[in-house]
Amino acid sequence: MMKKTNTNILTNGLGRLFSLLLLGLLAAGCQTSSPETGTNKDPYSWAGRIQEEVQPVPASRPTSGDPISASSDSGYMNGAWPWGTPRNLMQPIEEEKRGQPSDFGKQERGQKQVRGQARDFGGTGPVIVNVNAEKSEVALQAEGEPVATNSRSRLEELYEGQFDRKASRDLEQFGYDFFDTNDSSSASTGPVPGEYRIGPGDEIILTLSGGVEAYHSLTVDRDGLLAIPEFGPVSIAGETFAGLHDRLLSFLNQRRHGFDLTVTLGRLRTIRVNVIGRVRSPGPVEISALGTPMSALMAAGGPNKDGSLRQIILRRNSEAEETEVLVDLYDFLRGFVDSVGMPVLRDGDTLVVPAIGLTVGVAGYVQQPGIYETKTESITVGEAIDLAGGLTPFSFTPLAHLERTVDGRGRQRIDVELTAEGLEQPMGNGELLLVEAVDDARQPVVRIEGEVARPGDYEHRSGMRLSELVKRADGLTVDAYLPQVFISRQLGDPAAIQGLPDRTGHLQSRRVLVADLAKALQGNADHDLILMPLDLVTVRSQFKAQIRATVEIIGAVQNPGLYEMTAGMRISDLIAIAGNPTVDVFYDEAELIRRVLDEESRQLDVRRYRFNLAAALNPANANSHSANPVLSNGDQLVIRALQKSQVRVSIGGRVRFPGEYVFPAGAKITDLIAAAGGLLPDADLRAAAFTRVATRQLQQQRLDHLTERTRRLSEEAFERMVQTGRSNEGLAGRISLDNTQETLGRIRRVEADGRIIIPFDSADFPESNYNLFLENGDRLTIPRYHATVSVAGHVFRPVTLVAGEAITVETALEQAGGLTELADKDLLYVVRANGQVDSVAQKPARLNRKTELLAGDVLLVPSQPIERTFGAQLADALILARQIAEVALVGSQIGKDVDMTLVSPFQQEVRVTDTAILKD
Repeated sequence: MMKKTNTNILTNGLGRLFSLLLLGLLAAGCQTSSPETGTNKDPYSWAGRIQEEVQPVPASRPTSGDPISASSDSGYMNGAWPWGTPRNLMQPIEEEKRGQPSDFGKQERGQKQVRGQARDFGGTGPVIVNVNAEKSEVALQAEGEPVATNSRSRLEELYEGQFDRKASRDLEQFGYDFFDTNDSSSASTGPVPGEYRIGPGDEIILTLSGGVEAYHSLTVDRDGLLAIPEFGPVSIAGETFAGLHDRLLSFLNQRRHGFDLTVTLGRLRTIRVNVIGRVRSPGPVEISALGTPMSALMAAGGPNKDGSLRQIILRRNSEAEETEVLVDLYDFLRGFVDSVGMPVLRDGDTLVVPAIGLTVGVAGYVQQPGIYETKTESITVGEAIDLAGGLTPFSFTPLAHLERTVDGRGRQRIDVELTAEGLEQPMGNGELLLVEAVDDARQPVVRIEGEVARPGDYEHRSGMRLSELVKRADGLTVDAYLPQVFISRQLGDPAAIQGLPDRTGHLQSRRVLVADLAKALQGNADHDLILMPLDLVTVRSQFKAQIRATVEIIGAVQNPGLYEMTAGMRISDLIAIAGNPTVDVFYDEAELIRRVLDEESRQLDVRRYRFNLAAALNPANANSHSANPVLSNGDQLVIRALQKSQVRVSIGGRVRFPGEYVFPAGAKITDLIAAAGGLLPDADLRAAAFTRVATRQLQQQRLDHLTERTRRLSEEAFERMVQTGRSNEGLAGRISLDNTQETLGRIRRVEADGRIIIPFDSADFPESNYNLFLENGDRLTIPRYHATVSVAGHVFRPVTLVAGEAITVETALEQAGGLTELADKDLLYVVRANGQVDSVAQKPARLNRKTELLAGDVLLVPSQPIERTFGAQLADALILARQIAEVALVGSQIGKDVDMTLVSPFQQEVRVTDTAILKD
């Protein structure tokens, strides 16, 4: 009782406190509505009275010279001409990233930086190394870029000026590409030298004429004998080719006289030599008896790039002793000697290709850049350039760069002057000589761009003026904007620019001068400025320099869109420019939308005006301000089009003339059948399918909505079952959800067909509401008559019956053997030929055992749904009753001392009595 009293006191106290707070808030709200507020109806009127005081721009004067001119008598003009590239100073400045210059690390295509940041060889900026200036065809194909079928030669690019001043490091080892050919044939061609010695396997061709006529092609046998028909064998092994004729003539004259003899060699024998060392296919190779070391190396696939081309050893075992000959392929590869001057190999010779020797690199603008092997430890710069074929006409001769490794720690760059003394500078193993190109902007130039006939670079002359440059550029184009011409000047009299107002700044010669080009061409000295070297003159077009006025035309014209407005353009002019009206245009009325300035609101508003289009297009009103007014900037013309009252439909199947037809608005299905020539004798109008585009879209929307709703409901049901149900129910729910997802997947694969069920069998169909009005895209398909009735589903034998006599549902099921034990007789349904569905489950039922099945109908027997057993349902009822009883017991004991006994299988009973626990 005491507890209840305390609770009431606390409740009454909180109620009084809440009432006091509410009254305080109401009083505060009343105080905000003061008498002053009542007199001032607009509390925000102050916002319309305040104004910002803005000072006018203070007058200023240029720091030196005329506002648009500058003196050309500068100190730097007394020395050498400045050279470089004209630059445009009117481009907007892109904001640079904090802490990093805007163009730091930027690399052109085909360049890559070596090992992070390049080393600085005395310069002020990073050195970017051009490794692959010209990518190979394989690299271009890998990047998906087209490969040029007729690439430009190096010399063609140099003469076109398409070269970088820096030397490219894209180098290849000299000479190894000679062996990349797939032709490994070792056959020798050409005349046979007189010192060639005949041996077994050589083919000897003998021609006898005069007293004896004979032609013999004979081969020297293993014993060195040549068997001549009718003369006998003769030994010729070891005989030279020069003495072979006399040897054979002497032998033949011993047996017969009075003839002439001609001796030639046919196919020569092959010899076997050994090729070892750094080659692609080391081992013995067979080559022609006239083969040279080059022939043997070709047969072995050529030396590897780690093999030498200048220290090849030819070992030969003669009768006296073993000899070695040093072969240098550079003389042959550089064209100084041909293969005839190389030693001829003999059977059993051995070629040894050792490791590559010392190398130097020559990069840049030489005849043949590459990596070259040297025969000595040191060569001069001149000898290295000679190995590379010499300098080109585009080589920068005053200075080259020599890179070498110092103390095994890093690379050092040394400047080398290409003078007589500099060419004697020694080069060692691994050193690289870089020869750069001349600068294409060596002479002082001025550039003109924009609306001139011949934009480009022109030679700067002392005292050259703006008008002279325009004339040298072959004059202006018709679109040139004369009131303004811009000169970007890099060099000139320095002028002070202020970083902050009223503070000293720094001097700068870069500036942009603006002049009147029309006055400059008339000789006005204030505008016909004297040009400086590296000046860039920009002549803009009227299109870019002036505000472009536009008008828009919308609707029934050939080319609607936005057009540039010209002076005096009228409505008829714009319509003509837009391609004239279309055939469905409405001439009685059109609309003009015009922007107007609202003086009170200071905003642009639009107003709509109507006009007669036929009157505007009448030639008599070409200059009429009322019927054909002049357009203003931003005007919009709306040309209306008439509604097209026609439909395009199609019909197919068993009609006389299937295809597409066009009807006026209001045509019906019967009109379509009549236009198609009527039905053929075997047409089944009852099974006809009528589809409509709008219906298909609506069906698809409803199907998608049903799919999404089913998915959402199944997932929500599964979540509730998992949260509140038992473990076996969660498993069942998971299986049910998976089945639902699979069913939804099958539904998503089904597309709506837009079919509308129409009872064509109605006697009054032409006058009924089922004779629909046709719409665009409608299609009627009338199939062939099918005189069958099918039974499918859970029957003992699905059958198809001939619909000759009346067939009922009962008769069809008997013919199919009856229902199976899994069949559900309460869910029987039939799909009619016209798409209609009749089932037993409908209320009222539209299908029973006495219902007649017609031709084309299909009777379907579904299976029974899975239901829980009586035992499972009884167990669920008992569990639910037990839970209700437990809840009732606990509720009845609230507020009482409850004796709770906790029983453990390992301990004795423990009794706990605590009223507060139950209350908590």
